Amino acid sequence: MKNKNVILLDVRNNSERSGQNIKDSVHIPLKELSSRSNELVKFQDKEIVCYCATGSRSLSAASRLKRNGFKTANLKGGMLQWNTAGLR
Repeated sequence: MKNKNVILLDVRNNSERSGQNIKDSVHIPLKELSSRSNELVKFQDKEIVCYCATGSRSLSAASRLKRNGFKTANLKGGMLQWNTAGLR
């Protein structure tokens, strides 16, 4: 990622992340998002693009963060789409 106005947020669990992740992404598993959202305050002025394996958990994460005032997006299709598109 070269866009300095975008942060990638990986909401997968630790074992999924250890298998593969997007370089320079922030990792907060979805189940920890509520208790750790304060870690994202420093990115309040950036768009946070959430991702997971297929896009469903990250859609939930993006919705939660948006309700809390963050600018968010969801990586549709998640890591599966990322890999298929050859974006690695």
